[in-house]
Amino acid sequence: MMLRGMLLAVCVLGAAASTHTVMCPGMEEGDRYCDCKGNCGDGSGFCLCDAAAKCCADGGGAGGAASAGTTTAAAPAAPATTPAPTTAPTTVADVIPASDRAKSPKVELKLGFATELTPAEETNVKNGIAAAAKAPADNVDLKKDARRTVTYTATVYVKDAASATAVKGNLGEAAVKSALVASGAPAPTTVSAPVEKAADESNSAVGFFTPISQMTSLLAAIVLAAVTSMCVA
Repeated sequence: MMLRGMLLAVCVLGAAASTHTVMCPGMEEGDRYCDCKGNCGDGSGFCLCDAAAKCCADGGGAGGAASAGTTTAAAPAAPATTPAPTTAPTTVADVIPASDRAKSPKVELKLGFATELTPAEETNVKNGIAAAAKAPADNVDLKKDARRTVTYTATVYVKDAASATAVKGNLGEAAVKSALVASGAPAPTTVSAPVEKAADESNSAVGFFTPISQMTSLLAAIVLAAVTSMCVA
């Protein structure tokens, strides 16, 4: 009788040791675990996570004492968030011919350097300004302010006021310094804030006064002819 009881206890312990269960995420309350057998297809919803499905497929995890117990399945990882796209700096694609610069809007800024620039360095500065402005290098002009200074005025010509505003926004101090260094130009000691300027109005003024000048010359010629004829008479 005693031997029979001992054998029964061993059978119960062996059955318990081979029992494996899985608790899916969200099932912790009330210990709603998947028994990897009867729950696998009874519609209880206890065996819906991947770990429980694998346990069901393995037939309850029969593998001896090492597989006994309840496994708590890890919650699914949160979906990766995609960072919001950044707005690319506005690009000015239109090349402004030299003949049209007088009637084109522009953006100017002043650059100071430790020493006077060589012609090659001036070219690199123009290329750097063009890169920072997101504009063609042909639209950039660079002039030394005075003979004995090391300050230069960089001018970017554009087709309209909207483009001028875009270029002005691109020519921040940090962006300009970075672009100049990347282009092989000397690092500037100073960079002024960019300034938008409207198209030059000098041409229109000249156009307005030209007819007046012509009329004045014609009138002077008439008066001179009249005086001459009077003197002759």
